Amino acid sequence: APLFQGYQPYQLPFHEDSANRGVIACHRVMQGGKPVGVVALRIDTGRMTRLLEASLERSVARSRVVLIEKMPDGNLNILADSSHEHDSRCQPDGNGIVTAEGIGDPLLSDALATIPESAAFFEEIDPSHREFRSLAGNYFANFMNVRPGKPPAWAVCALINADDILAPLGSRIWFDALVMLMAMGLAAGIAIWMSAGIAKPIERVTRVARDVGNLRFEGVEAIGESAIAEVDELSKATDSMRSGIKAFLRYLPEKILRNYLTPGSMASTGGEIQTVTILFSDIRDFSAITERSEPMALINQLNEYFEIISSLIAKHGGTLDKYIGDAIMAFWNAPDRVPLHARQACAVVLEGRKTFHSTLERWKRDGLPQFHTRVGIHTGEVIVGNIGSSVRLNYTIIGDSVNLASRREALNKEYGTSILISESTRSEAGDEFLTRPVDLVAVKGKTVPILVHELIGLRAEESEPMIDLARLTTEAL
Repeated sequence: APLFQGYQPYQLPFHEDSANRGVIACHRVMQGGKPVGVVALRIDTGRMTRLLEASLERSVARSRVVLIEKMPDGNLNILADSSHEHDSRCQPDGNGIVTAEGIGDPLLSDALATIPESAAFFEEIDPSHREFRSLAGNYFANFMNVRPGKPPAWAVCALINADDILAPLGSRIWFDALVMLMAMGLAAGIAIWMSAGIAKPIERVTRVARDVGNLRFEGVEAIGESAIAEVDELSKATDSMRSGIKAFLRYLPEKILRNYLTPGSMASTGGEIQTVTILFSDIRDFSAITERSEPMALINQLNEYFEIISSLIAKHGGTLDKYIGDAIMAFWNAPDRVPLHARQACAVVLEGRKTFHSTLERWKRDGLPQFHTRVGIHTGEVIVGNIGSSVRLNYTIIGDSVNLASRREALNKEYGTSILISESTRSEAGDEFLTRPVDLVAVKGKTVPILVHELIGLRAEESEPMIDLARLTTEAL
């Protein structure tokens, strides 16, 4: 199986009739919890291998090779010996057989003594290795049959002095280990450096995606380009997603969109009964203004007006439902619960009147038409939720209370007022607002009259004559 992480020796041919040996250092690259690639660095240890071979060659001066033969009677005949030290004493017997005892070599005698008497030894295909102690020192005896299981029963015996191998090898091991560690450290450093070049852009993409998921767009860092094609493509896709969601928030309230950013959330039709405060705002005589105004200039005025009112609605926790021509519909206490929602709706109207006053003055100086608004507010139960079909949904409210709020706005025309609120709204809003009763009104479709109030302003900011007017109106009604 392919290696994805860690270090592993390799042996691959790179040139004809040759092979390189070494270590592959692999570092796995992850994306989205899945491996997408591997950064690999090859460390060639061919030179170290050649140093080991040269060291071994120089250290086996006391090694010897002997060719032996297994005779039918079980004796071992020495056919050849790389050591010529005992050639003058190697006298064969009458049958031409030379034995270790005949040579008088204790080392060779001890080596051949490790051969088992069983004839199966000369039938083994794989080499066999023995370690023995002799007067000459510790030795390794390595046997390999020339023709396993076939005559003649010949075997090559290589005798290597253990000290010749292990003594210099001990110092070489420390040196080679140090070289290997340095090479592996270099490889790890390069791998980490390359991984950091990949990880940093991905970390930036992750931070941006997290901010977008939390609908945070201000102060979000730019992702920038990446030399890695896949990361660069992911960065561009994330930028597109951020721009799209930011633009989409201008069509849908943030609090509603945030509910569907939770994993597993799905938008579906349905609703619940909830007490809310509903606001309708309309521009007086807007049709007549349209007839005598230049279209694009009028659109700019209308957008400026919507910007002021919509910002105040969001500031006071309201949900902007929709724009209906020059009208605005908004409500409070859904989808998020808003304490004192009736008070917040009244505060929006009064604050908007103050803010919009300076705009009207500027429009007057510029010769632009004046906008005078009529507002109706009602507090009552509605069905709030996703209304529509599988093709398209609209998060809105429906019910009798919606109609009552709309009719409160229309009643301003009848009474010459600007802001009319229902008795339920006045009661919920509290005494900090100065109001006066207007009339008991049975709107279209209703038989029970409902008390309607004019919202004058904040009690703490109004003059004594206006407060007296509100009191006298109440007594008169």
